This record gives sequence, C-alpha cells and structure tokens, in this order.
Amino acid sequence: FCLRQEDFENSKRLYNQALEYFTESGNSVQQGHVMISLAGWHFFRNELEEALRYLNEAETLLDSNPSLLVKCLDNQGLIHRLWGEFDMALDKYQQALQVVVDDTTRW
Repeated sequence: FCLRQEDFENSKRLYNQALEYFTESGNSVQQGHVMISLAGWHFFRNELEEALRYLNEAETLLDSNPSLLVKCLDNQGLIHRLWGEFDMALDKYQQALQVVVDDTTRW
C-alpha cells in the first residue's frame, strides 16, 4: 500500500521489518516473498543492481513455492532484458516456464 502511494521511505522500513521478522522466525517462503517486494522497491527507484541482488537471494529460498519462484525468475529476466542481456533473460524466462511445467505435471 505504501509503495502504491509513493511513500517509498515508509514502505522500505516496513519491508525491512517484515524481512527481519520472517528471517528470525525461519519462514523462508515469506522471507523470499518480502525480498521480491524489496526488489520491486529498488526497481521503481531504478536501482536495478540492488533489485537483482534481492531476486537472486529470494530465488534460493523459494523452491517450495512455485508461484513465487516463477515471479522471481520472471523479474530477473526482466532486469536482464532491460540491460540488453538477452541470453540471460531468455534463460531466466525458460527457468520460469520449466517451474510452471513441472508444477503442472506434478498433479
């Protein structure tokens, strides 16, 4: 909500509090989810290196949640595409697609 209202500093503070809480509680999925949100915060401020750093870290936490993992990989692909790193972007998009296929065929 704060991010949509362009209250960037307050939203960053709240994201950091949430990240600390979920890190301390050992909830890796929610920790990864908050990291995706923090990546979005940095993305909106055109801080793409920092956004990608959060996404890379989130990716390591989200194996048990395919929908968040797909979101993370897709966002990584977007950043690489914006940088003109098309092979890396394609790789991330293909990884995301594979997660969807694996999750779909698992049932």
